[in-house]
Amino acid sequence: LLDIIDGVSYLHSHPSAPIIHGDLKGVSGITGNNILIDFDVTRQRQTARLIDFGLSHIMEADMEHEAATTSTATSGNARWLAFERFDPEQYGLRQSESRTTKSDVFELTRTIFEILTGGPPFQGMPDYRALNAVLRGSNPERPDGCRWIDDDRWNLMLKCWSPDRDARPSLDALRQDIDQSIWLDLFLVSSRIVPERR
Repeated sequence: LLDIIDGVSYLHSHPSAPIIHGDLKGVSGITGNNILIDFDVTRQRQTARLIDFGLSHIMEADMEHEAATTSTATSGNARWLAFERFDPEQYGLRQSESRTTKSDVFELTRTIFEILTGGPPFQGMPDYRALNAVLRGSNPERPDGCRWIDDDRWNLMLKCWSPDRDARPSLDALRQDIDQSIWLDLFLVSSRIVPERR
């Protein structure tokens, strides 16, 4: 998870202007993957890498011009796409203003949801119903029995999926929360390991 967050953060910290991925989705393969897992020989561990920059663009300061490879806001899959990307006018935006670092935070968190639950957002729902849910501003339901999504994680996800994009947390806050969760899980697992007595 941290590799993915760091990859998006790297794009957003581009020196001239943030690069918006614009299509963060999928590790399950139902819509194609945007995350590749490979072995990093330098780190000697598996590493997640962002791929598929077909909808990426450099966010201009005045938002009048954008270097985009597609002009449609709905080219991404509905299950992951931020609310404002479907109907920018409903949120007081022009289409060119709908893809931002905040829409990437929304879509990244949908991907994190997918990784933690093992299924896409709105799992078990046909695509047309998932699209209708997103158009209504609905979020996926919290899955029962998913040990990776406790109350704190769920509340963070809901903040990241806020219809008010200015209310969404920053990538730094998201990273800090996930990092603390990983540390806590590792601590709890290691504290359960009892040395064998001889």
